[in-house]
Amino acid sequence: MPKPLYSSFPDLSKKHFPDKNEIVLSVNTKNTPAISAYLKTGFEDHGEMHMGRSGPNHLLHYFL
Repeated sequence: MPKPLYSSFPDLSKKHFPDKNEIVLSVNTKNTPAISAYLKTGFEDHGEMHMGRSGPNHLLHYFL
């Protein structure tokens, strides 16, 4: 996904969901480029994991 698109998630979320205070993404642990890109744009990895359709996933948080 192009950086300008996912870096606009916080602004779009605040606009369309003003009562929400967090974005949570589930990213496959094998998708290290995506994890790195999300972390660089302000998402945080608190070590939470869950099992997705294609294996384990990191839960990444962005607090609005």
